Amino acid sequence: MIFLLALNYPAAKEWRKRRVYQLMTDRFAAENEVACKDLRSYCGGTWKALTSKLDYIAELGYNAIWISPHVEQADNSTGSYHGYWNSDFFAPNPYFGTDDDLKEMIAEAHKRDIWVLSDMIFNHVGNCKGGYYDLTCQVTFPLDEHYHKTCDIHDWTDEEQVMNCRLAGLPDLNQAVPYVTEKLLEWSTRTIEYYGFDGFRIDTVKHVPHDFWKKFSKVAPWYSIGEVYDIENYDNIKAFTAPDEVYTAFNYPFYKGLSDVLARGNNMWDISRWFHMAQDTFGDRVRDMGIFIDNHDQARFLEIAKNTTLLENALVLLHTWIGIPYLYYGTEQDMMGNQDPDCRRPLWQYGGYNTTSPRFQLIKKLNALRDKLPFDTLDQAEGNWHDKIYSYMRGDKILVVIASDDNQIHVQSRFPANARVCDYLDQSHCVNVGNGGEFDVVLDKMKPRIYMKASDL
Repeated sequence: MIFLLALNYPAAKEWRKRRVYQLMTDRFAAENEVACKDLRSYCGGTWKALTSKLDYIAELGYNAIWISPHVEQADNSTGSYHGYWNSDFFAPNPYFGTDDDLKEMIAEAHKRDIWVLSDMIFNHVGNCKGGYYDLTCQVTFPLDEHYHKTCDIHDWTDEEQVMNCRLAGLPDLNQAVPYVTEKLLEWSTRTIEYYGFDGFRIDTVKHVPHDFWKKFSKVAPWYSIGEVYDIENYDNIKAFTAPDEVYTAFNYPFYKGLSDVLARGNNMWDISRWFHMAQDTFGDRVRDMGIFIDNHDQARFLEIAKNTTLLENALVLLHTWIGIPYLYYGTEQDMMGNQDPDCRRPLWQYGGYNTTSPRFQLIKKLNALRDKLPFDTLDQAEGNWHDKIYSYMRGDKILVVIASDDNQIHVQSRFPANARVCDYLDQSHCVNVGNGGEFDVVLDKMKPRIYMKASDL
């Protein structure tokens, strides 16, 4: 415990004040910005190049980043550009740079008050060149006894398979083996101490037994946000984010509801029901959950919606909803992309680093609003809504209106009677609130609005 107390990391709850920019190290910034000809191989991104672009992230308004897994990959395969095929857990990925390069990037991020999440994989390792049964390239876990029996997941409703069989054919670590658990926990504390990371994003959480996460939580009290990939079941997500397991998780059901409504045209009921279910399931802990509109495993929002106004509605919701916003790199430059690997295009080749682009400027303004108001403590209340338009309030500070089609709605607000309120995004648009806090909202071609008292602008 004395060793743990010596580690330097921010308190987990302090992450509620953060806004996270997710980037793939190989695709965000390169020292040699050549066109990438194969999205299934390395494209040239490095930690040094990322360091040179930290000011771009800071100007956009993010005060945290989530980078790709940093460790050496199985056989240094060119297909391991994403970082999820570990081999030596205690060595850096040479394609990204050296230990010193990574430490320097984190130190430079901290100078800008940007915290850094390490992406951690406790479930599996990568395949070696010899195929399914070959472990000769595995450094940290080289023995057959370190892994579960060689079976693959075929039935996703079978917990035995989900926990103990191979995901995508990757060798599945057996955390019931004391050596495996000890090494994984040692890796956890070393990652924080040696590099200076501020927290963890954890891959494939639901494929690792609860007993391991209980041990993990005792040595890793810092912020950890898990990928519990379940788009229909908050109970399963809650089970892995119990007080003695992973700290929090991404809000996958809400992501699915948001995408179905704003990108696919579903009724606003999908947003409403997942809002209420999350509140009922997690209570105050919903503030720790990660909110996102796309990521490295999903088709990009704009690819589905094909409409930048719908993207702007999604971005407003992302940055004003209860929870911690996670923006996937390139969204600020209208990057397109279908399923993996198309959603992982190099930023320097598709969009670049234009700080005057429309979505960059919108996101910058939304992050400035998060700096202006205490979003980490404001409650959220659902307002009026119908099929294609939805409103909600954060405390008594802002009323947000998003739309997928309709342009007008009558809302009830917490604003004082007869107050003058204006749209934060278009401050020339102002209205007077009625005696009961109600007023009519008229959107301009479905563009979202964020109302606040004129005196608060």
